[in-house]
Amino acid sequence: MKEAAAKRLENEGNGRVDTEADKRVLSMPLEIKREYRTHKEALAGLEDAVPQGRRANLSQALNDAFSGGGKPSGQHTITNVGKVNVRHASAGNGQKSVTLFFVEGEPFRLLALGEHSSRKDCYDIDDDLGQDRPADSDEVRAFQRKKTVNVNGKWWQD
Repeated sequence: MKEAAAKRLENEGNGRVDTEADKRVLSMPLEIKREYRTHKEALAGLEDAVPQGRRANLSQALNDAFSGGGKPSGQHTITNVGKVNVRHASAGNGQKSVTLFFVEGEPFRLLALGEHSSRKDCYDIDDDLGQDRPADSDEVRAFQRKKTVNVNGKWWQD
């Protein structure tokens, strides 16, 4: 059983979509959580979302995002925008890390904030700055609040 779960996680990390449920999760439109024009504005706006001990990592992840860096996190549909490329930028290790999932390009549009998970190549999405569960549905949205997800936003299930 653990071997099958490990193989599924490996496939997810590679961006494979294996099931109809995966396709539904990745096709649900996402909402922009926050939008900022400058690094300084973003740092001030997100400072209260992370504990004091992680703020240097927040600044470093924002540096990466604002300099055109970050790594690909797949294509997603954004409400009132359409299909976009999503990227993520991380700084720090483990419980002190900060990961930003954002729309490629300007302005900086945050989709979710998280940290590295204890699961390899996964992220724990913040309780507040993640995607909301779809109304009247048991479905899970990509980058959903309080979920552990892979780089593409798909949730991890044992």
